[in-house]
Amino acid sequence: SLSGTGLDVVVATQQDVINMLSRWFSYIDLFILLIIVLISIVAIINIINILAITIQENHKQIATFKIIVASDRQIKRIYLFESFMMGVRGTSAGLVIGIAISYLIIFLSGLPLDIELSRLLFPVLIGILTSVFAGLLVSRKITKIDIEKVLNQ
Repeated sequence: SLSGTGLDVVVATQQDVINMLSRWFSYIDLFILLIIVLISIVAIINIINILAITIQENHKQIATFKIIVASDRQIKRIYLFESFMMGVRGTSAGLVIGIAISYLIIFLSGLPLDIELSRLLFPVLIGILTSVFAGLLVSRKITKIDIEKVLNQ
């Protein structure tokens, strides 16, 4: 009945179908991993910019800290804590929005609910670690602040 239609008969076993689906899901996993890496890079760049502007605006405050004998390490801790809190707030907001959208999609599609708490650990780690990493990169600028130059401005 397929003669003349240009279609060929393909016989596939159940294992062939499973192998094909497995290969496609591995491509999807790779694509998701690439998206995670790109989002992390963008997040690091944004947090670096925010913290760099904060440090730039707080030159006088940092110089005052240095005058009252606060070490560079103590001042860095302040900005590291600020970047950590930025990561906690951003991660929390992202999780709430992501979970709400997931529940909405699952509800509208009629699929069974399958969200595990262990799957939330990875985004939490990425959200907090990227902000702390950005804070570490930016906090190096604190040691380069010249007290005399800032106070003369």
